[in-house]
Parts: sequence; C-alpha cells; structure tokens
Amino acid sequence: LFSADASGTLTGYVDSFTYGAALEGMAFGRYTNSVGRILFPALTEPTPGAPNAPIRIGPVVINEIHYHPYSGQPEFIELKNITTDPVPLFDPNAPTNTWRIRGIAFSFPTNVVLPPGGLAIVCNTEPQIFREVYPTPDEVPIFGPFPGTLQDSGEEIALQAPAPPREKSDGKIVVPYVDIDVVDYASTPPWPEEPNGSGESLERKQPDLFGNDPIHWRASFGAPSPGVDNNGNRPPILQAGSPQTLQSDSFPVEVELSVQARDDGLPDPPGRLSYQWSLEEGPGPVVFESPNAPTTKVLLPGIGTYTFRCEAFDGQLRNHAFTTVEVQPVTGPTLLIHQGARWKYWDQGNRGTAWRYPGYDDSNWPEGPAQLGYGDGDEATVLDYGGDPHNKRPTYYFRHTFPVDNPATVKELRLRVLRDDGVVVYLNGTEIFRDNMPEGTPSYNTWAVTAVGGAEERTFHECSVDPSLLRSGDNLIAVEIHQANPTSSDISFDLELEAETLPINQPPTIDAGPDQHLPSPGIARLQGSFHDDGLPFPPGAPSFEWQQLSGPAQAEILQPNCWITDVRLPAPGTYRFHLTINDGAYQASDTAQVTVDAPLLPPRFESVRVALTPNLHLEFRILAPPGVRCLLQSTPSLDQPQWETLTEFQTTGTPGHLAPILLTVPLNPQTRSTYYRILVP
Repeated sequence: LFSADASGTLTGYVDSFTYGAALEGMAFGRYTNSVGRILFPALTEPTPGAPNAPIRIGPVVINEIHYHPYSGQPEFIELKNITTDPVPLFDPNAPTNTWRIRGIAFSFPTNVVLPPGGLAIVCNTEPQIFREVYPTPDEVPIFGPFPGTLQDSGEEIALQAPAPPREKSDGKIVVPYVDIDVVDYASTPPWPEEPNGSGESLERKQPDLFGNDPIHWRASFGAPSPGVDNNGNRPPILQAGSPQTLQSDSFPVEVELSVQARDDGLPDPPGRLSYQWSLEEGPGPVVFESPNAPTTKVLLPGIGTYTFRCEAFDGQLRNHAFTTVEVQPVTGPTLLIHQGARWKYWDQGNRGTAWRYPGYDDSNWPEGPAQLGYGDGDEATVLDYGGDPHNKRPTYYFRHTFPVDNPATVKELRLRVLRDDGVVVYLNGTEIFRDNMPEGTPSYNTWAVTAVGGAEERTFHECSVDPSLLRSGDNLIAVEIHQANPTSSDISFDLELEAETLPINQPPTIDAGPDQHLPSPGIARLQGSFHDDGLPFPPGAPSFEWQQLSGPAQAEILQPNCWITDVRLPAPGTYRFHLTINDGAYQASDTAQVTVDAPLLPPRFESVRVALTPNLHLEFRILAPPGVRCLLQSTPSLDQPQWETLTEFQTTGTPGHLAPILLTVPLNPQTRSTYYRILVP
C-alpha cells in the first residue's frame, strides 16, 4: 500500500505484509503483539468491512521449545492438540503429504494422528535416547532426529500443514504448506532469558493463547517437561545465595540468610509459597529470627561451618536449597623465631642426621646471632670454612628451640629463609622446606644445585608450614646450609618463623533470662543469652544444656541444647530451670524461674434452698475460686436488669480448685420474681 498525490506521484508512505499459502476461505488480519510488532496471522473467519475476527489458534500448537540445553542433552519441540477431536498430521486425501516444521527441516512420517488433547515430541536425537534423558509418558509419541538445529539466539519456527495439491500452469503438481502455528522466539528480553543455556525450556503459558508473542511464554520451572502439560503445577525453584565467610571473636554472631524463589503460582489457592529455614549441619544450635520468611537473621554460637536448608512449599509440592556460612577464628601474628635470633651452630664437619631431631645433645655447639656465615661482611656470627680457601667445608648445621604452650591455638605457620647457597629445613625432625638442593636425602658432601649471588643472597624465601607438626612444649627448627662448590666465596643464613595464633581463651558468660509469670499452664520461652570468644578451637562453639531443678510437675524442654528454648509447663506452680554453657575448657551456669498460675475457674451455684426459720430466706451453696473477690447480685427483671450487689465474698482453698461457701439472702414473699448471679469483677 503506497500513498500518492492526485497525479499519481508517490509521496513516501508505504505499508505491506507478506503471507504464505492459505486454506480455502482463510483470511489474515492485522495484529499488534505485546512488544509492538505488527503481524498478520490467520483469522477464524473473514470479516470484510467489520472488526477483525479472533486469531485462528490450532488445531495443533507449538507448546514447548528447548533450544539451548545443557551440553550433551537433546533439543526438542513439543506439540499439543488443543481440540477435542483427533488431528491427522497428513492430508487425508493425499496421505503421503504430511505436516512439517519449518526451521528444523522436519517432516512427519505418514499416518500420524494426534489424539484429542494429545502431545507429541520432535527431537534432534533417537527417540529411545531421548526417553533416557527425559522420562516421557509412554503414550506420548517421540519423533526424530530432526536434521536441523534450533538456534540459540532465536529463530522463527513454523508448524505447517499441507493444503490440497494444485496444478501449475506448466502442468506440474505443487503442494502448498499453510502455517498452523508460528513462534519467532528469541533468547533476550522480552523473551525469557533462562532457557538460553541455563537448563530451562521455553513454555507456552496456555496452549490457546497466540503463540507469536513473548508475553504468552515463560521459562519452565525447573527442568523441561516434555510430554507433560505446561499448566500443571511445578515445584518452586530456589536459590539460597552464595556461601558466606566471616571472622569473629565474639559470639553469638548474627548473619542474614536469604532465598530467591520462583514459582508458577499454582495451586491457587494458596497461590503463594511458605518457607521454612532449618540448620542442616553445624557445630552448634542456632536461633532464627524469622524462620518462616524468605529472608531471616540467624544467631550462630561459634566457629565452624554451618549448612542451612530452606524449604519452600506451594501448597502441593516442595523444594529446597542449601547455603553455607563459615565462621573463622580471629587470629594474630606471633613471631616464634625472629630475624637475627640466636642459633646453635656447627661449622666443624659432618654431624650425620641425629642433629635434626629434638633430644639431640647440642650442649657443645657454639651459639651466636644471625646472620651467620662468612665472606659478605654483614655477618653477625662468622663461621669457620676450614682454613683452605680451595677446599671449604660443604655443609653447616643450625638448631633453634622455641616453646609453644598450646599447638591447637596455632592456625598457620609461615617460614622465611635467607640462604646461600642451598638449604634444607626441618621442624621436629620432619623436612618442611628445601631450596636449591637436589632431590633425595642430603648428606654432608651434597652440594647445592647452583651458586647464589647478587640480590638472591639477600632474599628471604617463604613457604607455609603445617602447624600440626608443632607439639606442646619445646619445638626444634634444624637447618643445614650447603655450598655449591669447594671454592665458594661466601655463605649466609637467617630464618624467621611466624605463626597466626588464637588469643587466650576467656571463660564464657551465661544468663538464663528473667523470671517469668504465666497466667495458666502452657508454653513459656526461656530467653537465655551468653557471650563467648569461640575458644578453644576446637570445638569452637560452646555446648548448652537446660535442666529442670524443681517444679510441681515434669516440664517438657523442647530445645534442651539451645540457649533459647520453649518449655511446656503442664500444671500450676513454680518451676526452676538451670542453664549451663561449656566451651570445652570452662563452664558457667545460671537459673531462671517461671511461675504458673492456676487457671481461673468460673464460680457457680451448687445448690439453693428456701429456709423458713428464723426468717424467710434463701441459702446459696456456691463454689468459687479461692482468693478471688466475688459479688452475689440480684435483679427483679431480665428485660432491663438493674443488678444490685447483695454481698461480697472470697473463698479459701487449694489454687486450681473451686472451694465452697454458704451465703444467706433474705427473701421477700411479696416479690414476684428475683434473679441472682455471681460476678467476678
């Protein structure tokens, strides 16, 4: 359609559309989809001069597309018959002319009939292999492999049916193909992005909605569901967040947990998710602030790794996700051996191997501060090379003892060594570092690999050391320095050993919480609190224990190993509870008290008697709760009662039980009627 002026000259406006083959009587109508794209789909009927009829949907539609699966998994297209009649996927008048899917170059085999409401799968692999990957109902047919490929970036897919064959002017017979359903999907918004390699498929929200519109598609909830209707309820999809790591020396420490959930809104009701956080694994009990919310704060009692589980329930199906929080101890650097420390040394020849171990007698070894060596002029202790500058000693030995009170407090060890030429270092007899030395067990006559010179002579070489090699008490670092050749001009040695250590353990403190008053038997919360430093480590987290000391009945402590717990108190009276904390080295305790009142039983008339002597009166026998102020009142009418207090009374007796009392009230024989009640004000 072009615009032109009166003379026929085009003025620049143009509008057009393309269309394919059509069945007899089929019309196409202008339609703007949700993103403003103008399309011309087939309509249910022609409406010349009137508003367009609805879009023709079906009888078979593209229901699900899995275009970018995980590596090694098959692509597929799911079709659905949305009618109540069987649909042959071929021309009944020309059975060899079958339906096809443009975009993947697939044509159906002959004699395929899709039953009412039925589904079918077209995949890019053998059907039996597809069923191994995706359990598919037996009644759902699977066709394939299709030779084409579903493009990861998106493309137009068209389900087409053959129209009746037609004879061209040259006498050739052609078979036109009519678009039954078209989907021009994409991998970017407004189309869902999750199906692009994240494991989900592209699902049609409702099969009777227009297919070529992104608003009518969604990502599958979880794995693809070939052979299953898209409108069925799916489990919620959860992501509980990345693992967290923090350091603390003060407990309890608070962290925040959050879960991201995606759901299909089914079933409806409830149409929403409920949540439940729990501790799956950890060094001690935890306390959640909001255990039934998607985001909650939680108190952690000590050092260690906590694994949390969040379960979501949609009213029918459940799913869960995990996340972890690692709490590390706060450590500080401690120099076990500092640069320039004093060393026992031996520069007079071979000492074998016994010198490497604790317990070796080095009392006759000389001692001096580092740097130890000769030839550079910066030595604090000068070693003897043997007097012959052409045949210097190959090996020199060094020992240094240092104390460690509690090896468990040492979390890391870092060794720094200055050496010229080669070095081997031992901790309590175990080799922990070797540099510029050949492999194998070194001997006195083993030479270093190369001669060291320049800046390398002044460089400290660093490595990490396993702290489990430490022992309580004295520990030994033993070092052997090897020359590279008999005429080496110099030798140098210094060493530093640094530890990351925990601070000194402080005793924990505990508070069992305030004394409480409960108006009747039921559940009370014991709100304990504590402070701890997470030491010693291990265990890193203290243990807790609630115990009942006394009470009128046996209480049920619902969380006996958590500092905050609910208790079920079955009878009136005073209960005392004891809370203990133990950090592995120290313990502390405190007590809390809960007083439970007896339930207030309503007073009642047990009996009434008319007495004639000495004067006409009524005798009321009343049962009332002991110690409770009660009023006996009367009124002549219940229509508009005017209650008058006759007497005030209290009974005595056992709490929780009604006690009797006898009250006398004068009776006027002229009064037609009088009503009485007992009131607890």
